[in-house]
Amino acid sequence: MPQSETIIAEPSPARSEITVAQLSDQVLWLCLGALSLTLVLAVYGRALALPFFSDDFVHIGYMDAHTFAELWQTIEGLGYYRPLTFTIWKAMYPLTDSHSAPLQHGLNLLLHFGNGLLVAWLAGRLWPDGGTEADDAQRARAWLRRFLSAALFLLFPFSYQAVPWIGALPHLLVTFLSLLALAGYMLGWRGRRGWLALSFCCALLALPTHENAFILPALLAAYELSRPRRNAFSRIARRVLLWAIPAVAWLPFYFSVSSTAGAHLSPSSRQVLQNTLYALQGASYPVTWLGGFLVPRTGQNPFLVAALLGLPVLIAATLYLWRAVSAQRRLRTLFPLAWVILAALPTILFLDAQYVLAGPRLLMLASAGIAWFWAAVVAHLLIPIRHTPRRRWLRPAVTLFWLGLVLVHSISFLRWRMHEHGLIGEAIDQAVVWAEGANRAGRTAVFVNFPNWIAPSHTAYPLGTEGVVAFPRDTLPPLLATAHTGRDAQVRLLRYADIRSDLPYHFQPAGTGTDWPAFAAEHAVLVLTDYGPEHVRLVPAGGFLATPPPGPPQAAFAAPIAAINLLSAEATREGDTVSVRLVWQVLEEPQVEVTVFVHAVDEAGQLVGQVDAYPVGGTYPFTAFEPGQIVEDIRRLEGVREASSLRLGVYRRDDGERLPGRQNGSPLPDDAVHLPLRPASSR
Repeated sequence: MPQSETIIAEPSPARSEITVAQLSDQVLWLCLGALSLTLVLAVYGRALALPFFSDDFVHIGYMDAHTFAELWQTIEGLGYYRPLTFTIWKAMYPLTDSHSAPLQHGLNLLLHFGNGLLVAWLAGRLWPDGGTEADDAQRARAWLRRFLSAALFLLFPFSYQAVPWIGALPHLLVTFLSLLALAGYMLGWRGRRGWLALSFCCALLALPTHENAFILPALLAAYELSRPRRNAFSRIARRVLLWAIPAVAWLPFYFSVSSTAGAHLSPSSRQVLQNTLYALQGASYPVTWLGGFLVPRTGQNPFLVAALLGLPVLIAATLYLWRAVSAQRRLRTLFPLAWVILAALPTILFLDAQYVLAGPRLLMLASAGIAWFWAAVVAHLLIPIRHTPRRRWLRPAVTLFWLGLVLVHSISFLRWRMHEHGLIGEAIDQAVVWAEGANRAGRTAVFVNFPNWIAPSHTAYPLGTEGVVAFPRDTLPPLLATAHTGRDAQVRLLRYADIRSDLPYHFQPAGTGTDWPAFAAEHAVLVLTDYGPEHVRLVPAGGFLATPPPGPPQAAFAAPIAAINLLSAEATREGDTVSVRLVWQVLEEPQVEVTVFVHAVDEAGQLVGQVDAYPVGGTYPFTAFEPGQIVEDIRRLEGVREASSLRLGVYRRDDGERLPGRQNGSPLPDDAVHLPLRPASSR
């Protein structure tokens, strides 16, 4: 009887414990996935509504000009050889019969989300003190490390360029393939041979994705050397050399194709040091963000501030982790730092410092190691292996406070960068609409002071140029519309000096000086860029007409110094905004500078608003008019709800005297045209 009772009693508890443990892990993974998805959408979700911008215009033109085979055979002066990325983009074209910005942005977000889950999974597998032992603290620390690794990776501040830039897909993709290659490598050598094949395939695919794939064998070697129970060195060498074969075989082909881009960059020793400090700033970002406050207030060299903030803290955190774990596990604590160093090494050694300081996307692959490192530090501070008898609450409290500051700062930083992306996207979306409308009418679209880039007024970190680039060169404006519509576009950019400065951000307008003869010959439509704290809006300013409006001139302003006709004038109101459309013609060039006044008055004749400026948004003075030229002049008055009519005319800039005006042969009262306001719907 006792033996029978023993046989019946043993299996039940064991099955019950395994089932509960598995269910618990499944729930935690669901929570981790939900958290990761929430973070990605909360911070980067706005990217789904962004258009193409920056290098996207170059890439689209390059893809359209080459077949699939040619993408692997040449780079046509592009400057980099990443054929797999271009192949993926080109393969996506048939899905929508166009280059779809939402689809390509969605791919970037999906990869970032997937990379976050891979970083979390590897965080639980790389360190042997979590997940497998029965100790509750060890298991809690392992899951805490997973959650922290995912959050720190997804919210890594310097990813603000890699995730919302379609052109930065190579950085996301090579990170995904490298992480998956490491995961397959780990599982494969533990007896799951199919994972070895997956790992090897990822290593192959990473090579035509991005140059950082060449350091993948070194990353695997760092993993092997940091294992608590390492294999013999000869076995490690054989394993890693097997994964190095694709890289060695790819090198000659890579250099034979990429050499057509010109000479490779050879940064000076000074630039190598600057690149190193920029990578150090990224690796120690939980403290180097303080440099954004210190540099403008102390006037210290930003490179020195980044070094003094980052290096001591990074060394102290490494020493803490080294002492916090047992002797056989200490080498594994160095693996995240080895990952960061190896991932940043190509950037440090081979790229120009100016390019690096403007390219935070270059830290994408390194950010996985950065997330692992700081997740381990926080996990051990919150759930230490060795408890101190006094003040057990102080260290976790300080750690949580600092972690909260870092995460809040990262989220705020990323959301502001996405706001700047939104401003650029808003401008590009409107430019596409204006370009299409003008081109359909056989006219060229000229954008005045269109943003080339937008950047914060104060940088958040001591090093680097933060901001968003609309397009890399002024020679690309036609692609603003071509990339989004698939049709050729006639577009010009004009930079004019009248620019607002009281904004919470900096911007640089694109374009060159005026080319009025060309604008007139192309019957150009001019569109002004209106910069506001929360918007970048394109507003019509007028342009050049081929034929005059029907009927006699509405008014003539003549004097010994000028002969100007107002061919037509109309004003419409919508809410508290009044839109004015004027058409001018100069019969004789004025001998002095004259300009236009437009005054909004109420029922009592009191001035309630005005916009005095040269025609066409203040860009085209009457002295620039060709005799007989017909120019459309569009103006807006905002906040003039009380206005009942307009008064407009022409006056001298030197003394303010109005030019005598006549209408139908009779003098104008006050030398001003009285213009009634009509509802916008009646136009």
